[in-house]
Amino acid sequence: MLTVQRSGSLDVPVSVDYATSDHTAIAGQDYVATKGRLKFAAEEMRKIIRIPILNDALKESTKSFRFSLSNPTGPTGLGQLKAATINIVDNNGDDPHSAQYMRARRKRFPQYMVGYSSLF
Repeated sequence: MLTVQRSGSLDVPVSVDYATSDHTAIAGQDYVATKGRLKFAAEEMRKIIRIPILNDALKESTKSFRFSLSNPTGPTGLGQLKAATINIVDNNGDDPHSAQYMRARRKRFPQYMVGYSSLF
């Protein structure tokens, strides 16, 4: 799951497009390609996006795909983080307690900011 967080004034509705794209992970084999438009109502601050990860029995190295925001509408702009690389960590390794999950290659959980363009 990824969180998209709106910043700035919450007085008006805004929206932004999002999409995944392949890097070393391949849509349909490693994850489900996902795209759409997030619509924030007035006073709404966060949206969650679920990107399904596809499991297989193969032992593989960590793979990655990209997530990006574009085309903000309303009195908005995009914050500094407009895209991120998401890693898929294999759950078929030597550790029987490992679990397949995705994690952004940032120091903390990714948050995407959508806010008034005057703030950026």
